[in-house]
Amino acid sequence: MEEFEKALESKDCQRILEILDDYLEKIENEDELRAFLEKVETLILKCEAPDAYELAHEIAHIYAHLGELDKGMEIYKKLVERYKEEREKYLDALYHLADAYEHFGMPNKAIDAYEKLLKLEKKIGNKREEALTLAHIAINYDELEEIDRSIELMNKASKMFKELGDERNYLVSILNLAHFHYEVGDYNRAEELILEVLKSPRDVEIEVNARIVEAEIKAAQEDFKKAFSAVRFGLLKALEAEDEDLFTLAFEALYEFITCLLYTSDAADEGLGVDLGGRRI
Repeated sequence: MEEFEKALESKDCQRILEILDDYLEKIENEDELRAFLEKVETLILKCEAPDAYELAHEIAHIYAHLGELDKGMEIYKKLVERYKEEREKYLDALYHLADAYEHFGMPNKAIDAYEKLLKLEKKIGNKREEALTLAHIAINYDELEEIDRSIELMNKASKMFKELGDERNYLVSILNLAHFHYEVGDYNRAEELILEVLKSPRDVEIEVNARIVEAEIKAAQEDFKKAFSAVRFGLLKALEAEDEDLFTLAFEALYEFITCLLYTSDAADEGLGVDLGGRRI
């Protein structure tokens, strides 16, 4: 408790992040928790990125657990307001607000925030960030099951990544497009896109996710042997990479695949586990 108060008094945001979990374990009741939240909220507005956003994320999760997520989102809104007169920091704050809405399952609000960000990026002329934001908007329309709109926007983003020579984000956008086409039942187009990704993936994370989407497509076509082969290949690649998160993703895909075969004969339809790479992730 004393260490926390000392870090709070010295406005040591990084130290607060380091001891946060230990401190939370010592809180005994809701009144103490709310007093803690109030103190940390005040501190967040004095922190700089990335600590401010990491703390905001942690506090928003606590509010979500209390059934008061709106209070958590208010912190992000205050950070946006704080940086209104500092262009780069304002853009970053807008991104983190949109990303938080996306993370907490509010795609409509995420789209609104991303579109505000997109207008500013177009005005500045930052094509790479514009493409990244378009891709994020596409992903959120997918959450709303507006797949045609998702495909339209991701195609725009993909074209921009290709023109910019951003190979990794180009491949990620193609991978997302494959997933979108799979969702609308256009398996031939989805397969074409997956083959394009797998020609030269150069990135284990992308390759593993590509194999998972390939498995979805093959299972939907009731070619279960090839579906299992794709999941197996993805699992082995993740194992070779010694990446625990990637292995977990591939293992869960395998588990879902087997479970769905047993109970529904349908492939698992999970979201992709690969991020667009950029300043704003």
